[in-house]
Amino acid sequence: MLNIVSRSSALVVALMGLAFADLQACPEIKPAEKLTLKSHYTGKVLVDGARRVTLTLTLDSKTGGSGTLTFDPNTYFKNGSATQIAIHTIAIRADLVPNEDHAAKGRRLYELRRDEVDFLGGRSGLIAEPVRWYLAIPEKPGTPSWLILADEKGKFHDIIVIE
Repeated sequence: MLNIVSRSSALVVALMGLAFADLQACPEIKPAEKLTLKSHYTGKVLVDGARRVTLTLTLDSKTGGSGTLTFDPNTYFKNGSATQIAIHTIAIRADLVPNEDHAAKGRRLYELRRDEVDFLGGRSGLIAEPVRWYLAIPEKPGTPSWLILADEKGKFHDIIVIE
């Protein structure tokens, strides 16, 4: 009888502990991460005629997200004036590249691909480009990210630091 009482007492204590503990039935879902990253302006052309590149992304907590990649070809002068060349913006899709090496080094790697959107706002698919873009985001706050440019075979071509 003493054994049954001690077991039931232990069960009651365990259930009370669960009742008063702040437990969640499922893991907390992280909110979407919104990023706006820009390269510094340079007088020389970085890529695709641009002197500044801006990346705007909304990333979910697991697989990737979407946003825009903007190429600014304008020249800015010290007196505050600038050329008036059209800025080129493309819709992109960011897909998380599952890679344990990057996670171990404290960064996430995304492949960026052009996202073709039809005139009704619906997605009509991803476009394969001869140039591949990657985004490396360090986990440490305040550390610049890298926009990595590769050829169609994935061979490294150039890196643009964006903050």
